Amino acid sequence: MEQQNTRTKILGFFDTLGELILCNLLWIVCSLPVFTIGASSAALFTCNRKILAKEAVRPGVFFTAFRRCLKPATGAWLLIAALFALIAANIYILPALEPRLRSVLIAFLGAIALLTLLWSAHMFPLIAANHSGLSFTKLTTMAFALGIRYLPLTLSAVFVQVLPAVLFIAFPNLFLYASAVYAVFGIALTSLYHGFIVERIWAKAHLSFTI
Repeated sequence: MEQQNTRTKILGFFDTLGELILCNLLWIVCSLPVFTIGASSAALFTCNRKILAKEAVRPGVFFTAFRRCLKPATGAWLLIAALFALIAANIYILPALEPRLRSVLIAFLGAIALLTLLWSAHMFPLIAANHSGLSFTKLTTMAFALGIRYLPLTLSAVFVQVLPAVLFIAFPNLFLYASAVYAVFGIALTSLYHGFIVERIWAKAHLSFTI
């Protein structure tokens, strides 16, 4: 009996790994146009909710969610890209500013970046789970509220999401090896952890969404 349970767990592990590899590939392919990264991320979250619920994941699940989330998720993604482009442009001019003004601008840009990350950590999952037609404004309000109210948990999800950027800046040599893992299943695995955290937050907030 114990041997049978061990065998079942091993098979379950490889089933989950195969689903993560599939979802990872679908995310990469569907993100190639760049502006569709938001829709791909929402679709990936939908697949990961099924994995967490121990339901089977097929390509059709990803593509159905991708089509459903395309408009709101693309809008959210383009907004995030615009904000970080603005931050990057201001960072470029920092050396030309006097020290006091530079410090103020750094603090302001840091606050904008943090709020954007907190918002995005909840916005794409909410878009993916939105089957009741909630407006973009309503989802945005919910995303900000969840990010602020459950700040420690949200920060843990944000940290995992920005880990590739941290590795690239701090350990460029390690990033080269890590990128190979991300290319195979790392993106989906990161999203799975993100989904696990979001599900915990939704449970604490008494939010219930159908998969």
